Amino acid sequence: MPSAHHPVPPVTGELTVDLGIGGYYTASNLDQMFAFDYLSTGNLDHLAIYRPGNGIFWILEKTSNADPSEQAVYIPVYQQGDPTAGIDGAGIGNYPLTSTADRAFAFDYEGSGKLDDLALYCPGTGVFWILQNAGTGNTRTFTQVYPLPGETGIGGYNLTDPADRAFAFDYEGTGNLDDLVLYRPGTGIIWILQGGWVQQPGSSNPTRTYTMVYPQPGQGGNGIGGYNLTNPADRVFAFDCESSGNLDDLVLYRPGTGIIWILQAAWVQQPGSSTPTRTYTNLVYPAPSSAPEGIGGFPLSWYLDQAFAFDYYGTGKQDHLVLFSPGVGSIFIVQNDGFGAFSPTVANLGDGPLVGGLAGFDFWATVDQAFAFDFNGTGHLDHLVFYRPGTGAVSIIGNNHSTPAAFDNSPYHAGLSAPAQVQQNLKNMRALHKTVFTESANMINGAYVSLTGAENNSADLRGIIGFQIFSGVCWGIAAAIGSFTGLWPIVGVAASFLASFIPGMVGAVSSSESSGANSTFGGLYNTITNAWEKVDGQLSILEHDPVGNWNTIYGVTPVCVLANTTFPVAGAAYNLLLAQMTAQLKLQVTQAVLKTNYVITEFKYYSLPAEPPADWYTTNFYPKNPAYFLQWAPNAGGPAGNLRVQNIGTGVSSHYPLFGGDGGMNASLAQAFFQLYDRASVFLEWGVPSAPLCSNWAPPDGPEPPGWIKPPDPSS
Repeated sequence: MPSAHHPVPPVTGELTVDLGIGGYYTASNLDQMFAFDYLSTGNLDHLAIYRPGNGIFWILEKTSNADPSEQAVYIPVYQQGDPTAGIDGAGIGNYPLTSTADRAFAFDYEGSGKLDDLALYCPGTGVFWILQNAGTGNTRTFTQVYPLPGETGIGGYNLTDPADRAFAFDYEGTGNLDDLVLYRPGTGIIWILQGGWVQQPGSSNPTRTYTMVYPQPGQGGNGIGGYNLTNPADRVFAFDCESSGNLDDLVLYRPGTGIIWILQAAWVQQPGSSTPTRTYTNLVYPAPSSAPEGIGGFPLSWYLDQAFAFDYYGTGKQDHLVLFSPGVGSIFIVQNDGFGAFSPTVANLGDGPLVGGLAGFDFWATVDQAFAFDFNGTGHLDHLVFYRPGTGAVSIIGNNHSTPAAFDNSPYHAGLSAPAQVQQNLKNMRALHKTVFTESANMINGAYVSLTGAENNSADLRGIIGFQIFSGVCWGIAAAIGSFTGLWPIVGVAASFLASFIPGMVGAVSSSESSGANSTFGGLYNTITNAWEKVDGQLSILEHDPVGNWNTIYGVTPVCVLANTTFPVAGAAYNLLLAQMTAQLKLQVTQAVLKTNYVITEFKYYSLPAEPPADWYTTNFYPKNPAYFLQWAPNAGGPAGNLRVQNIGTGVSSHYPLFGGDGGMNASLAQAFFQLYDRASVFLEWGVPSAPLCSNWAPPDGPEPPGWIKPPDPSS
């Protein structure tokens, strides 16, 4: 079983930092977390953590602390996959969690008043599952109870739009979150589905069905209670605005605009009907015709603002609101004063990266998340969980229920502050930069010596080789970063920063060049070293003052994005990143060498009576001249034809009599190239510049050199 904490792999000489919780290292930007009643006690005192797309799903339980003065220890009681080792899991209850769009939340399937079951869905696919949790103690099983065979979506809601969202709801006001709200922001669509037991013909056991109770038939697509839900940013959640203990009201808000509404549910007897219906027309907040201004002093003016219900006083009633601004640092807890009035109990206006946050969690990263939690198992969601997916930062915030509020992170705290996260990432990037630069210096110097130390020893060529090879390497790696398979889950938003700082090497080497810097091996080596020192120096300046450089743009990316991810410095993720960058480096150096002041020169011999003998391709010409590519083009009227020879070279010389020379490429260097790369790749796919004589040639029919695969005819 993994340890309660997972230490970050250290940079040499650095202290380790505890990350994640209960052995789950929340190092992926995909990680999600919510409160869950695993033991069916009626208390949301367990933590469910999952990684959609990887099948990883864990449920964590708090152990009894031997020393109450120390922070809580969590252990997994359900465990699929290993987020630390990067091992995928099988999801939960046969739900595979293989899509990054998958989402999960706690649900009361039986209507028992306990959020001990799970709802899982995949927007845009029609998939909606409910898993029933059964068992005793920690021996629990999760069994699929919905959908029924042949069903898609749920209750008629098709879930075919990627924007679809869902949450548990108390439609009847019974205290049980056994109903569902599904909505599609940007379209006006919102449905409420009521759960109920139905006795199926031929079955002794009733089954749970979900019936649309809002909107009325034919009235969909108009939002709810006057709120139109026409903005893709719109969000909805359940709330207890009467302090009744029932989450049967709705909060709807639009981040970045100041718009937030609270709709109170009420039973209304419709004319001609014996059964009352539930309406949402009582606008508790704001007052009608009021200008959008947020709520309780929270402006709701940041496009990433989030809100949720909270039991501030520990009464069992989620009648307060938590509102926060990821990336800015603002967090408010807003009290319901009744009669549509709301006042701040906690009001921390952020000004990242200077002030803001709560109890040591600064909310200066744009990926920050939060939710209410029952830390003590009292049935009250009066604690808060803050976490920063992709970094391993997790805090459980205690609440002493006093006014003015006092919160602390003594229950649990792991991970770094946002500035410290930026600083650590810059340190890790400097280490990678040094590794890649050392490798590139060795390869570039080797290529330089190979090209200038043998046949191609012209002053003009020496003068351009160093910088052209170097710039090709840097830009090639930067361009490849966005397309590396699997790179985004490894470095997340740091990929854009990485792609920005590597081309910075090119600018650094340009400013490092002096007259004749490339005229000797020593000059080139000094140029590369100076470039590395300049880039390392720039990163060092940022590293030593992350707050002062918070919004500094490097390339096209601000430094503060590095708060949102953990840049690897060791382990499988780092090894994959380094291996891919090194492979790209080798490819770029080789391509740059071949392209540096070289052309493909085509020679034609028009009087060959027949196809060249086989030994041209095996023993005579081909192996002795590895920089050549031979093609036989027979004449249409007979066996005689043209032998085409493409040669990478700067010109022709006299030591190969048939064609007047091989262009002077160093033979050992050419051999090395073609041991790594297929000739057809070099000539046909890399786009090596061609001499005008052969700029429009296409591979002709006829025998080709061994190992060459003829490209398909685009006209066929």
